[in-house]
Amino acid sequence: MKTLRWVLTVSFAMIWSATDATAQDEPGGFRASENEVESTITTATVSESEVETNELELYHRATMNLAAGQLLESRRIFNNLTETSSRSALGVKAKKVLEVLDGPTGLGSLLDNSLPKGPRLLGSNQKRALSSVNPAQEGEFTESPTRLARGELVTTQTLHGIILGVEFCAVLQCLESRTIISSAVLGGAAGLTGSLLYSPDGVRPGQTAAINSGTIMGAWTMFSMSLAFDFAESSTELTTLLMLGQVAGTLSGGLAYEYFQPTAGEVALVNSATIWSSVLTGLSLGIGGINRTTTTWTSLFLVSHLSAATMAYFAKDLAMSRGRVLLIDGSAILGGLVGAAAVLVTAGDSVSGEAVQVGSALGITAGLALGTYLTRNFDLPDPGVSMALMPTEDGGLLTIGAQF
Repeated sequence: MKTLRWVLTVSFAMIWSATDATAQDEPGGFRASENEVESTITTATVSESEVETNELELYHRATMNLAAGQLLESRRIFNNLTETSSRSALGVKAKKVLEVLDGPTGLGSLLDNSLPKGPRLLGSNQKRALSSVNPAQEGEFTESPTRLARGELVTTQTLHGIILGVEFCAVLQCLESRTIISSAVLGGAAGLTGSLLYSPDGVRPGQTAAINSGTIMGAWTMFSMSLAFDFAESSTELTTLLMLGQVAGTLSGGLAYEYFQPTAGEVALVNSATIWSSVLTGLSLGIGGINRTTTTWTSLFLVSHLSAATMAYFAKDLAMSRGRVLLIDGSAILGGLVGAAAVLVTAGDSVSGEAVQVGSALGITAGLALGTYLTRNFDLPDPGVSMALMPTEDGGLLTIGAQF
């Protein structure tokens, strides 16, 4: 599949090597003419000859690594040449090669796109190495402020303000509809104004995801903790705790982003782990016949928060995009439905609730695993057609690569 690409790239290396070899006997090459050699050979030292030979060997080694697709190693050797031999002809040529490699249409993108596809599990060190060659290669994992992210933040926090307004009115036990509506409007206006003032220059998708997820996670924390440990004795107390959790979660999400700088994909991965671990825990408790409220909510509280903390620790190394996480979530939903339907169709009307829950749990687990595997190449760049222009002694060399 990559035959044409590597033929063109290797031909580039062969032409380059031939150009350097013939340049040794041509006027303007990096070696002197025959007469000049005879006049200066008596003053030349062995160390100078060895340095020139080493430079030539390093230059050809870098070129062959480039032709073989070893971009990082090739770039390292070229960098070494420019630092140690900046005034020599080979040092100047190595500098020109690096300028083209780092350009937006350089051969670096051609070779990076030709690497074998596999699971997108780049660690932080690998991402830093990749970005040192061409920062644009990080793509999905390098975020900039966008108007869409700002729109998501403003919309979600406006709704959050409306909910806070209704909850506030519930705590005060408002009875008139005008009071309830007025409280909701004031809450929505506060959320709208605050989010607009917070993001005058736009926000990054990860920042929006962290803040909005903090709002929901704060509400879930207070709700599950109140039911697990009997913190709230009345609906008014529960509503008050929910309000505190939402506000605290929103602020915590903003602070967490400032400290950890997660991407939208990393936040989505944490959310997904929290949701599905809670769902599977709830199904397991139902299968085991555990119906006590305290035990159920204590288990859900502990499992969800432990899953969130664990996935937050590993999310940087997994490096998934939000689109891939959504596809995996969709696969889990479909798997759960298929598992429950399979049990219902097989057993008929006599099936028990525990059997349906078993089928649904197995389907969700299979859906998560299958979705993760099938989307393993989702975040890799599309190969397409690439073009690169490389300088030569007397001109330039144009290479075109394609996959078909």
